[in-house]
Amino acid sequence: MVIGGAKPFYELYFHLDSPALQGWAMSCALIGCLIGAVSSGTLTNRFGRKRMLTLAALVFALSSLGTGMASQFSAFVIWRMLGGYAIGLASGISPMYIAEISPAHLRGRLVSLNQLAIVVGILLAQVVNWMIARPVPPGATAYEILSSWNGQWGWRWMFAVTAIPSLLFLAATFLVPESPRWLAAKGRDQQAFRVLERLGGPTYARQVLEVSRLPAAPTRNSQFCASSPRREWQRFFCWA
Repeated sequence: MVIGGAKPFYELYFHLDSPALQGWAMSCALIGCLIGAVSSGTLTNRFGRKRMLTLAALVFALSSLGTGMASQFSAFVIWRMLGGYAIGLASGISPMYIAEISPAHLRGRLVSLNQLAIVVGILLAQVVNWMIARPVPPGATAYEILSSWNGQWGWRWMFAVTAIPSLLFLAATFLVPESPRWLAAKGRDQQAFRVLERLGGPTYARQVLEVSRLPAAPTRNSQFCASSPRREWQRFFCWA
């Protein structure tokens, strides 16, 4: 959301005078978001939730600084796409990690807080943009805006300052445990037990690990699907 405040200034700096280039500068990060979101599941299953959150925070911090220091439009686009990749990666991993690390009675509340944090972050990005930008005189020409502090440095600071929450996020990833579900899936039961014990005590850890090993009881849905439904809506229901 930082790009909304920086848009009028970096467009003048990079001489983006066509709608196609302006749209590409705005939307190129979405390509990285798509790649990050699609790859998040495979990467987290292989390397773990915590490591991928650390990677997302690191890439986002580097892309923030790189975007702010870009001197060529091509470099600006590359750093934007890397930032988008970090956003897509974190967006896919964060709710999953929160759900796996949270006690059952707090799970929904904490996942909802993740969504609230996203909205608050969008608001704060606009506030920070407003604090960084300096007033533009009425009737200022494009050359005057380009030559001003906003046109030369203001938009750079709008991007670079996002490295601060990224670095805080990076530091926080070293303080949180790995997902006990992922540890158990990898056969590292003792580590999973220690994480669960840290979260809720030894009794809670034993209960969670015991429940996770119980075979799933057949449900009405599974019995219904086992009867080989023939109608289209029945097959769709079973697939869903």
